[in-house]
Amino acid sequence: MSFRRNQLKTFLKKYKILNKKILEIGSGAGQHIQALIDGKVNAFGLEYGNYYYNEKIKKKIYKGFIFDKKIKNNPYSSFFCFNFLEHFPDPVLALLSIKKILTKPGYGLIEVPNLEFDLKNKENFNLVRDHVSYFTPKTLSIAIELAGFEILKLYFNKAKSSIYAEIKTKSNKVIDNFRDNEKINNIGKFFKKKKRLVIWGASHQTFTILSMLKPKNIIAIVDSAKFKQNKFDPSLGIKIVSPNKLIDINPEAIFISAASFEKEIREILKKKFNFKGKIESINTLSKK
Repeated sequence: MSFRRNQLKTFLKKYKILNKKILEIGSGAGQHIQALIDGKVNAFGLEYGNYYYNEKIKKKIYKGFIFDKKIKNNPYSSFFCFNFLEHFPDPVLALLSIKKILTKPGYGLIEVPNLEFDLKNKENFNLVRDHVSYFTPKTLSIAIELAGFEILKLYFNKAKSSIYAEIKTKSNKVIDNFRDNEKINNIGKFFKKKKRLVIWGASHQTFTILSMLKPKNIIAIVDSAKFKQNKFDPSLGIKIVSPNKLIDINPEAIFISAASFEKEIREILKKKFNFKGKIESINTLSKK
């Protein structure tokens, strides 16, 4: 057990979570948990079986499955799962369930048998009935990423018979960047300055901007495509009309969302509608 204890303590120290709670998925009798406790690590186990390494360890192992609605004592800063993920018919679903009980960020250490090694060395005795999922480095990576984790390190044991993966829950940094995006902020400021605003272009950009900013002063969306006219924006219910309605609508300002046609739209507004109000676009507000 000294190998496992050293392996896990190295992992926990590496990601600065040594003094936080860790959960073993499929802890069996609890030998790994005992080894960690001996090393003064706050470790717990999740196991459906009723056999225990000793009576003391029994209190540290929770009876149940990772798919249970309530997992005791969560969230955990990290988990480890040694030679157990291959027992799940749907390993992605198992990893998704594990992710739910982790802190943000949460870390994991996984070990699975290496199918490439078994096939290369004709070790058919590793192809057993209760192993319902088999992994190569590529397929393990795919399962991990589909479950919303990022791989920090992927490596083998000395014999290359086992694959190890050190993983971390993916942050929402990309989404946060969208929320804090300077372009969106500039568009929002422009919207707030005008009382009667029209958006030209019933595009996915328009609908996304409206759903993010939820402005209350948009009086119409105009679009030249007839099949879009007399329909409504899905987020705020703003009506989409023909550009010919601009004369009746008489907006104070126009925001051009159709970036590819901006030059053409500006010409139409100038020559056909003699529009004298303020015109901005995704392109012009991106530069401010």
